[in-house]
Amino acid sequence: MKKTAIFIFFLFIIKIGLTQSEDYKSSISLNFGYSFAEELLVGSAVNEISTNALPVVLIGYDYQINKRFSIGAAASSQVLYLNYSNYGSNQDDFKITYIINTYTARGLVHYALDYKIKMYSGLRLGAVDYMAYTNYNSFEERLSTDFAMTKPFDIAIQTILLGMRTKLTDRLGANMELCTGQPYFVSLGLTYSL
Repeated sequence: MKKTAIFIFFLFIIKIGLTQSEDYKSSISLNFGYSFAEELLVGSAVNEISTNALPVVLIGYDYQINKRFSIGAAASSQVLYLNYSNYGSNQDDFKITYIINTYTARGLVHYALDYKIKMYSGLRLGAVDYMAYTNYNSFEERLSTDFAMTKPFDIAIQTILLGMRTKLTDRLGANMELCTGQPYFVSLGLTYSL
């Protein structure tokens, strides 16, 4: 019953937003961000481990409810590599690949609307999915007992402290975000108005 009430409430809010937003555009974005996942994953690793992390790639959609508010959704992914050399008594070499995916909904508050660079802040809330793969058979048991790997989904919360957008052409724009939480703390990207 509670889930049904929440679902109806969100449909009502979306309906209000859609009826009030006929003059405003939707936009899609592609962002590349940096996270501390590599540092958190390795922690105080010894010399036998080297790491490599690809940037977070985020694809998002925003719907402008009115000049001050927008709602949207985003999905992101990051790949991290841990390369072990001369590991353990057998001096084994192997690699572990971690994939971190997030799926979020977000709300934004827009301000500084009369300037060429528009600013916003907001909140993302959703789920994060962790996956790990290795080519080392003995390490599979250790991966399965790792805290992050035993929770296929976890909560993803991100506060967008400051976001900035500017238009490059009539439809194409650029953006930057400073954030706390999952999936990144700084990102740069492109937006396209629909």
